[in-house]
Amino acid sequence: MNDEQNTKERILKTAAELFAEHGFEQTSMREIAEKSNITKPVIYYYFTDKKHLFEEIIRASLAHANENLKAIDASSKPAIEKLYDLVMARFEEILDHPEIARFTFNIMSGNIPFGISVDLINELKPHVDFIFRIIDTGQKNGEFRKDLDISSFLACLFGAINSYIMRFFRLNINDLNLERAKFLVDTLVEGIANHDYIRSNE
Repeated sequence: MNDEQNTKERILKTAAELFAEHGFEQTSMREIAEKSNITKPVIYYYFTDKKHLFEEIIRASLAHANENLKAIDASSKPAIEKLYDLVMARFEEILDHPEIARFTFNIMSGNIPFGISVDLINELKPHVDFIFRIIDTGQKNGEFRKDLDISSFLACLFGAINSYIMRFFRLNINDLNLERAKFLVDTLVEGIANHDYIRSNE
């Protein structure tokens, strides 16, 4: 990474941290400049205004996540293991770049300032399509039930992931690891029913 890329990344990370902590309106370009130790003119060289900077953080975080998804998609692993990798990729993003992850979590929770032009539904479509492909492949090769409602499964999966993110940021509980990722996916895939019990009571 060259000096220009380093400077831009430092601005993005600092701005993400401040936006997540104080909100868009309460964060000034002056504060971003002071905390990042980069002058305001340099920040304005890369970003025309605060809205542009905010939008670039969203796009940069989604682009990074998309690269992770492409790598998972290209692997020859079974569908269930790709789901493990998907959850772990999200956990690792949080551990490696907590300031960006906290910002993204706030955005996904609906905290988007008025006038921000990023179309989240369109930006997230490749991510959703990728996960649909994993489930579809798993159904075709017999790993998953044919009658699985993919949309409902994804709602459960993302809800579970978000609960761990909340625990990490709000309660300082770090269980973002492979064991937890596998437990989360396995529980959703296998369900919680004791099938021996069900059969014995039929």
